[in-house]
Amino acid sequence: MKTEKWKLLNELFHQALEIDADDRAQFLAENCDGDQELIDEINGMITSAETANDIFDESALSSIAKEIPIDDDLNGKRIGNYEIVREVGRGGMGAVFLAKRVDKEFDQKVAIKIVHDQFANKSLLERFRTERQILASLKHPNIAQLIDGGTTEKGLPYFVMEYIEGETLVDFCDNNKLTTAERLRLFQNICSAVSHAHKNLIIHRDIKPTNILVTKEGIPKLLDFGIAKPFSLNDSSQVTMTQTGGRMLTPDYASPEQVSGEMVTTSTDIYSLGVVLYELLTGHRPYSLQSQNPIEAFRIICEQEPIRPSSVIGTTEEKPIDDSNTNKITPKTVGANRNTQPDSLSKLLAGDIDNILLKSLRKEPERRYDSVNEFVEDIRRYQNGLPVIATADSKSYRVKKFVNRHRAGSLMAVFATLLLISATAITSWQYFKAQKAQIEAEQRFDDVRKLANSIVFELHDSIKDLPGSTPAREKLVTRALEYLDKLASANSDDPNLLFELADAYEKIGDIQGGLFETNLGKRELAFQSYNKSLEIGERLVKREPKNRDFQSKLADSYFKIANMRWVQLKIPESVALYERSVKIREKLSQEMPDDKSTSLELAKVYSRYGFGISAGGKIDDGLVVLRKSTAIMDALMQKYPDDTEVLDRYALSYDLVASILDGGKQQYKEALEIYNKTHPITTKLYEQNPQNMQFKRSYSLGFYNKAYMQKKLEKSDEGLENSRKAIEIGKEMLAADPESIEFKQNLASFEILHTNLLAKTNRLDEALTTIQRVLAAFLEMEKSAPEDEIMKFNIANVHEEYGRVYVVIAEKDKDKTKWQNAREHFEKSYKIYKRLKDEGKATGDDAAKADEILELIAKCESAIKV
Repeated sequence: MKTEKWKLLNELFHQALEIDADDRAQFLAENCDGDQELIDEINGMITSAETANDIFDESALSSIAKEIPIDDDLNGKRIGNYEIVREVGRGGMGAVFLAKRVDKEFDQKVAIKIVHDQFANKSLLERFRTERQILASLKHPNIAQLIDGGTTEKGLPYFVMEYIEGETLVDFCDNNKLTTAERLRLFQNICSAVSHAHKNLIIHRDIKPTNILVTKEGIPKLLDFGIAKPFSLNDSSQVTMTQTGGRMLTPDYASPEQVSGEMVTTSTDIYSLGVVLYELLTGHRPYSLQSQNPIEAFRIICEQEPIRPSSVIGTTEEKPIDDSNTNKITPKTVGANRNTQPDSLSKLLAGDIDNILLKSLRKEPERRYDSVNEFVEDIRRYQNGLPVIATADSKSYRVKKFVNRHRAGSLMAVFATLLLISATAITSWQYFKAQKAQIEAEQRFDDVRKLANSIVFELHDSIKDLPGSTPAREKLVTRALEYLDKLASANSDDPNLLFELADAYEKIGDIQGGLFETNLGKRELAFQSYNKSLEIGERLVKREPKNRDFQSKLADSYFKIANMRWVQLKIPESVALYERSVKIREKLSQEMPDDKSTSLELAKVYSRYGFGISAGGKIDDGLVVLRKSTAIMDALMQKYPDDTEVLDRYALSYDLVASILDGGKQQYKEALEIYNKTHPITTKLYEQNPQNMQFKRSYSLGFYNKAYMQKKLEKSDEGLENSRKAIEIGKEMLAADPESIEFKQNLASFEILHTNLLAKTNRLDEALTTIQRVLAAFLEMEKSAPEDEIMKFNIANVHEEYGRVYVVIAEKDKDKTKWQNAREHFEKSYKIYKRLKDEGKATGDDAAKADEILELIAKCESAIKV
């Protein structure tokens, strides 16, 4: 189409739109010079515009209805077996009342929907009865259930539904600060309801957050089938409506085919579900229609592509609450409502979630998901780390759509571009080659980055707690780290890339030698990795001091390095680093006091900080800090009694308190009471997650802790039974992951205690066999971690127990050789204990070990001389 003709079409269209419909045909005949193609084009544009006006104007019906009284004041009046209590809501077709059953059969709260008598025309009454019939046919836990129905004294139909006390979908999610994962789970229940309706040949046609209430138990209920319609299946199995007309939909959630008056299918509900999920995950709707006139809104819905969900997170908009108030949506509020930061949320949505949502929102119904179940299945694939069906639109498709929407302008642009290319062919070719190389380089950069992140944040985390995964985890993260290191050197100013690199260094540190992590015992390498993470974290916080993700990463780094200093028995340095981590965590918690994950992290650092203070000799001061941790966990247990993370941290926090009551206060009975309280929790976690090796470790430590206290309380037989169970589980864990130094140390520690209990119960041969095996195991482990001072302390402990077994045998057999064997082990033990004490690395009971061993050496020498 030539430019002149396009201008003429545009002018005539707007003129024709302003005159009466009856006069348009003559107007166009007079002004189009017999050009039938031009007349048809203008008539098509007029039809689309009027359809848009009809649909968008009808949304105002609900506003008008709010001002109209319904059958006078119904409060206190009886309808059927029910007495009206109060009005709870209105729409364009009727009002909903809270009512109570009064026939004395049983007590029941219900919701009664009654049609507006002022609007009670044949069409509206038919639609109302259709809704009632639809509800009668639908039985699903996520659909409001029909209870009864009838006709009022004025002959107006009503129906009785279950009364749902709850919040609208968006309010429930935001008020409860649901995470993205929690919102996706809730959304799947809503989809289940819609899928059930489709299976019963019902299209809802008005799915939106205000038509979904969520109970206080977190159960969503789909409401308002007021414009729903039955459908039939034609020969090609394409789902179609049997009726059209009477549209009274909400534009923000309406599909392109709805606003243009085209065929409505089950795909229409899929589109609306996509809009709902878009808003749930991002806080925004795909399009802002509030200030648009109907024609412009029509154009936006039918032609404009939605902003990618991961990109819209960074935008700010004013969303109307009512006629006079608005709600400002900012990146900060969106992140806070989802218990995260905007950058983290954007990163989470980028990729698969972007593609899933955009597929559900495609303009053409045939390009959306084939069914609600397919939509849900793609979400589940994302949740399970599997490839999703949804992919981004190809460049060729986007170009084709642009040309179709702007055919005249596109043809002109193509012509002009051809002239330009012809005139500048050589220069453009050189420029193109340079640009192509840059684009390809950037694409390779992005591809490698995505691959590395997939390895570090998805694949690694999915196998982290599986049996035997330590060597595989090391290979995965090491390879990913190589990629990230190269990327960072090429683009050292990208804060998000640096953050990913810091996280990767932390993960490789955990694998190399992280305390309380399934690791390879390479403590020095772990220390180096944690320091690299710390250096990056400090740079990021200096650059963006208010970024919560960066602050959290810095707190993690301080905590991990403190753990390494602890392993080196550099207690004062360790405590100082824990304190730095605590200060950051306290600040983050003050900003978001109700955030579960923030509270869990604060409780974790309080535990280690308090334990470190106590180990440094300030036992009561340490217990004060430890009690801060347990106070947080008590509160979280009240709020999240079945949450796995909360249960795990609760047990760990209390176990550390018990450890101080034992080692620092000698309150063995009180310590045992705590262990008896926490062990059922760790048992439950393990039984529910038998493949999780960290839960299995906590389960085994529960037996060990009880056995240790029973030894102190002279309950050796009970202790022996518990130590046997700990050893049995420890062997299973080591068999599943033989490279794990953590599991090797655990098993060896269990066997040290077991040796002591065997000796106390006079099982001397078994005790000697066990302690020989334990010493060999620790000496082998020491080769891979020569700088590990806790390892050396354990070796001293093994020599001590070895000597004690020989003392019992020597006293029984009156054998000087056994006294000499005992003295030899005590001397080796004393040498290690004394050095650690002199270097300030052993405090409290541990510091007293050296003097205790000296007395045992003297006892041996006296017996040898006799």
